[in-house]
Amino acid sequence: MRKVWTAIFLFLLTTVVAGCALGDDEASVAELPPLPNVEIVEDKNEPVVMDVYWDATCSMQGYTTIPQNNIYLGLPDNLEDIGTNLGEVHFFRFGENITPMEGRQHRKFMESGFYNEVITSANKVIENSDPNHLSIILTDLFETDADWSNLAKQIKEKYFLKYQSVAVIGIKNPFKGDIFDVGYENSGKIFYDSGLDNAKFRPFYMLVMGSDKDVRSFITKCKERMGNDERVKYLLFTNKMVDKVPDLTTMDTSNMKNLFIDSKLTINDKRLIEYGIDSQDEEVDINGIFDYAQLADVCPIDKNKLQSVVSIHYLKDGVWEEETDKSKIKMQLDQSEEAPDKFQWSVRFVPQDLLPADSIVLIEAFVSPGRDGLQLPDWVREWNMDSQGAYDLTQFDGSKTVNFVKLVSSLKDNCVSAEIPSIANMFVVIKN
Repeated sequence: MRKVWTAIFLFLLTTVVAGCALGDDEASVAELPPLPNVEIVEDKNEPVVMDVYWDATCSMQGYTTIPQNNIYLGLPDNLEDIGTNLGEVHFFRFGENITPMEGRQHRKFMESGFYNEVITSANKVIENSDPNHLSIILTDLFETDADWSNLAKQIKEKYFLKYQSVAVIGIKNPFKGDIFDVGYENSGKIFYDSGLDNAKFRPFYMLVMGSDKDVRSFITKCKERMGNDERVKYLLFTNKMVDKVPDLTTMDTSNMKNLFIDSKLTINDKRLIEYGIDSQDEEVDINGIFDYAQLADVCPIDKNKLQSVVSIHYLKDGVWEEETDKSKIKMQLDQSEEAPDKFQWSVRFVPQDLLPADSIVLIEAFVSPGRDGLQLPDWVREWNMDSQGAYDLTQFDGSKTVNFVKLVSSLKDNCVSAEIPSIANMFVVIKN
């Protein structure tokens, strides 16, 4: 399991035996090999290349036919403006194949006659997307022979496993036209007219994929242009649940035990903070209090399912080797009764039990919502229609999306399986 943070603080505890000098051991601590579970991500302020892939199938035509209260018709210009603001933008239309749009051709997406594709394949778009770009798929999520589990798997391999983020932006829009690929064996069509009734507006979506910074920038730009329109919903899948993950530099650590601040070692890495241990046979309690301030648009967490996770590595012959027995470290996480977003986190161990002689030990601990701790927002279920609605036209509801919960759940599960997010962490190097 790998963890990614833009800013990482390592906490150095050193057991100093009275009367012993550090001597030449100082250099060995200062020159630690790369840490096994930490990757540094540099925040590069470079222009964004934004690729917009627009579903041009016949089922999208109905979004263009009612001009009143129509968000869809404004998107060609709005997306061009956002892309130009971020860097540069390129438009593509897709059905079975992907075709680049030159010049001002993307404004044809405002014309109903421009939608003539019969088959749509978002899978091909994922295959052809550049993970170094900000990629946006605009579609109604009506896939021919849809296999959304496979699509979510593609997104995991191309984006989540590379520590990138994905957002689902849902928009309710007036609609008047045919919806294809419904009924038995997806062989039929149904005419749907929302009129100007907000409750009947039909959703379409933007799947936004790229670096966490770029995806969040795009969401910000969308909100600037769309305001607080209740028809627009945002959901971000990311391993970054908070603006800055709390650590021992930001937590209240006044209850720590058997520790003192020490600065005997010369450490060139500014990420390292040095502590000493008062006694080898007394329990060390690394104790911190932190507040959980969740970022906007991410999945809500179930605070009852928060977990403390720890890994231990010993440095042997210049290589970090993992210790599978973690029983020598105890962890406890308590939620405040007065303040539900405040937590007290304790990591405890007895030095003489954990530290072999002449050893360097790396302890990595973090608080995570776990694999089952992320919840879907209510609007996802409200916009969902089960598969029966697509087969039985008497149950079809044009204001909802078939198997939407299935798709979003697959994205959530694949995001977490690639990288369980952290909401607090500690990194400890102990030299004995």
